[in-house]
Amino acid sequence: MKLKRAASIALAGAMAMSLMAVPAFAETNSAGTQNTGKAYDVNVQNHTYKAYQIFKGTQAGVGQPLGNVEWGSGVDGARLLAALKDDQKIDGLDFSNCTTAQDVAKVLTGANTTDETLARAFAAVAYKFKTDAAAIDLGTESTTTIERTANTDGSVSYSGDGISKGYYLIEDTTDVTPGTDGKEDAKNLTVLQVANTITIKSKAQYPTIEKKILDPDEKDVNEASMGEDVQYELKSTVPDTKAYTEGYYFYMSDMQSKGLTLDENSFVVTVGDKTLTKDTDYTVTVEHSTDPADTIDYITTDADWPTAFEINFNNIQNYTAGQAIKVTYKAELNKDAVIYPASNPNKVNLHYSNNPNEDYGGGHQPGEKPTKPTGETPWDEVKTYTTGVKLQKTDSTGKFTDALKDAEFTLTTTDGMKYAVVTTNAFTEDANGTYYKLTDGTYTTTAPTDATTSNYASTTTKYKNATTTNVTNDGKTTTTVTAKVDPVSGQIRSWRWQVYTD
Repeated sequence: MKLKRAASIALAGAMAMSLMAVPAFAETNSAGTQNTGKAYDVNVQNHTYKAYQIFKGTQAGVGQPLGNVEWGSGVDGARLLAALKDDQKIDGLDFSNCTTAQDVAKVLTGANTTDETLARAFAAVAYKFKTDAAAIDLGTESTTTIERTANTDGSVSYSGDGISKGYYLIEDTTDVTPGTDGKEDAKNLTVLQVANTITIKSKAQYPTIEKKILDPDEKDVNEASMGEDVQYELKSTVPDTKAYTEGYYFYMSDMQSKGLTLDENSFVVTVGDKTLTKDTDYTVTVEHSTDPADTIDYITTDADWPTAFEINFNNIQNYTAGQAIKVTYKAELNKDAVIYPASNPNKVNLHYSNNPNEDYGGGHQPGEKPTKPTGETPWDEVKTYTTGVKLQKTDSTGKFTDALKDAEFTLTTTDGMKYAVVTTNAFTEDANGTYYKLTDGTYTTTAPTDATTSNYASTTTKYKNATTTNVTNDGKTTTTVTAKVDPVSGQIRSWRWQVYTD
C-alpha cells in the first residue's frame, strides 16, 4: 500500500492483509490532451470576415497613399467625422480642423499610424459608424469576384474585382462559441490601407489555462491520505490585448469535489515576477453549496461539487503580453474523500474577452455572468487518489473458523498519526437471501447440489448482501484502536485504515 507517510501498524494475533495500491497514472488532462497554459495567436486562415470601406480614392502605385479621397461605402462619414471631432477624440490624432474625408485621411497618413495603438483606436471609432448593408463578405473560399490566398506566414489575402482601392476596416465574423469541443478562440480586428488586396494577419490572441498538482513536481494525478493538504497550481499567460481598447475580461473558475476542503487563505497569485495583492490586483469569490446565496451565478455547486471559487484579474491589461500567470492554493483531503479506484477530482477553466469590437469597460463583476461575449476554455481536471487497507483475521492455516467470531484485536499507530476507521458489514443471514456461504468464507449465489455440498458451510442458511458502513474515530490521534472480527465473514468489517499526518 502506498501512503504519503509510512505508518507502523502492529497487529495483535495472526492476520492476513489484503492491500489496495494505486498504480502509476498517465499525466494527461480530462480531455486526453496536454494543456500548456500559454496564449495563442488567432488562426486567421480559419476565420471569416467583413470588410468595410472607410475611404475610397485613387492610387499612383503600389504602396502609395490614396489620392482624391472620399468617404467609402462602408461607413457613415458625416457621423464618423463628427465623433472624431467631438466625443470620440483619439489621443495622438488631431481631427479638429477636418471637414472632409480627405482631411481625415491626411491626419492618418501624416501621423505615426504604424503605431498599433492609434490604428486600433481609430478602428474602434470607425466600427461604431460602419454601414452593414455595404459590407464585403470575406469567407474561407474564393468567389467569382474575390480570390482568397492562404499565405505561408499564416496570414490570408483577398483580392480581385470585388475589392476596390481603399482604406478598410476588417470585422472578424467567426462564430467562436465558447467551451465547445475545445474551441478556444477570439476575434480579430484591424484597419488596413490597401490597393485591391486585403491581407489579414493575426492581431489578437486567445489564452488557455492548465491545472497541476504540486507533489512536489507538477502532476495531473497524485496520491494523498485523508487530512493531508494537496497543493494546486493554475497556469496561464497574459494575452496580447492591444486590439481591446475598451477593457478586457480575464477570470478563472475552479471547482472542488466533495473530498476536498478549500483553504481560502492559501491563495498566492503572481504575474511574471510580481506577487499580486488580493482585493487590489485580483479578487477571490467563493461559493459553497450550503450557502443560501448563489455567490457565483454561472456555476452550480451541489453535493458532488460543493465548493467553487472565481479569481478575477481586475486589470489584466496592466501587464505585458507573454508574462506567466500562476495561482497556487491548497485543499485538504477530507473524510468524504472517496477510496481508490474512484478519484477526488478538481477542475478549472478560464473566461476571457474574445471580441475587440465590444466595450468591456468597467471589468468583470465578480460572480456575475457577463452580458458581453466571452470565450471559455474547456475544464482542465486533475485527480487525487487515496487508498485503504482490508484486513481479515484467520487461523494458522489461513482459514476463518468459528472460534474467531467476535474476537477482539488492537491496531496501533506511531508518531501520533491521525486515522479514520471505516467498517463495513456486507452479508447477514436472511431466509429470503440469495447468497450461500462457502467453507472458505466467501459467498456465492449458486445453490448447492449433491455433488458440491462439501463446499458449503451450510446448504440451508441463506444470506443477503446489504452493505452498511460506519465511520469511527475520524481525525483522532489515539494510538490504539480495538475492534471485533465480523462473525459472518471473518473480515475486520472491511476496515479502511486511513493513516495521515496533521
